[in-house]
Amino acid sequence: MPATTILFDLDDTLIDWPAAIDRAIDGGLAAAELPVERLTRESLWEEIRAYTWLRRDGRIVDRAHWKLLFEPQVPWRRAFPFERKDAVAAGSKHFRELLEVPLFPDALATLDQLGARYTLGVLSNSPTARYALTKLGLASRFAAITMADDPYRKPHRQAFEDACAALDSTADTTIYVGDSFANDIEGALDAGLRAVWVDRFGDGHPLPFGAWRVDRLSKLPDVIESFA
Repeated sequence: MPATTILFDLDDTLIDWPAAIDRAIDGGLAAAELPVERLTRESLWEEIRAYTWLRRDGRIVDRAHWKLLFEPQVPWRRAFPFERKDAVAAGSKHFRELLEVPLFPDALATLDQLGARYTLGVLSNSPTARYALTKLGLASRFAAITMADDPYRKPHRQAFEDACAALDSTADTTIYVGDSFANDIEGALDAGLRAVWVDRFGDGHPLPFGAWRVDRLSKLPDVIESFA
């Protein structure tokens, strides 16, 4: 059936977590009076990856960067086990305060183009998705914003069914767009949706049947027009 609805993931699909983390790291290190040096930053990034990234057979299948909004101190403590605890606590606190996650540069134009023809929605595992979209001035662009919760977070098919119900759509008329191979692409396909993988990071997974791949959002409208 022709697609009438496009359902988006939020984090690392529409909004740019790596850019936000980079800026917040520098601010947090300065607040903690820790050296803002390449090796220091990389050790923190390494712990952030370990804390938020999920791997399977050595390949990344999900980046749950939104966890940093709730427990930012975890990677900071692991990265700096020998520094003063008060300094590390101050750094992680300021880091969290600076986590303002921007849109990817091509997100707004893509939403404008697709919103003229399709009903748009969001399905996110992040409990702050509605707040983030409202703060960015984007919430009104979506007919429904669904925030999946345990035990039905993506890739559970119930998350996709709930999002389709909120949009008054069905799986066979809905396209899901996301960056996470496990949560977004495998999850959407399992729930009967078509899927477009926004593979910005070149994770290298073979593309499953029923899915398409783009490396940036600006390519999304042409891909969807080709098969929708």
